Amino acid sequence: MELSFGVWLAVLGFVGASSLIMVHKPGSFLARVLPYQGWMGAASVVYGAWAFVAAAGNMELWRVKPPMGLLVWMLWLASGALLLALGLLLGVSVVRGLLRDEGARRRVDKAVARLAPVQLVLGLTAMGVGVVFTLMQMAV
Repeated sequence: MELSFGVWLAVLGFVGASSLIMVHKPGSFLARVLPYQGWMGAASVVYGAWAFVAAAGNMELWRVKPPMGLLVWMLWLASGALLLALGLLLGVSVVRGLLRDEGARRRVDKAVARLAPVQLVLGLTAMGVGVVFTLMQMAV
């Protein structure tokens, strides 16, 4: 995994937890990033789905380096799930616009309705996992 993976997750978590962070001042980092949250979310859905599938396909990481391999694999899997969930929440307007099938749109709406109450928790968790993942990548 690259260093950018953890950084992207931390930034996405920061945007996802923006309701808690009260720095919506003009010129702040958050104010500059929020207009792009839809596209950031849509890209994160793709990136998260790829990461989740790649992590699930690399379960042998457990056996290669037992204690650390398990931790890295669990962080990788959690990162993919967090990117997927937060990406769907933040990029719902873009994702819905890209879908042609009405059934798929309804499924996206249903998933967003289930995830919306925990957006703040997902954002804070993503920030934490992103920072830990970044620090682990910098140590390697």
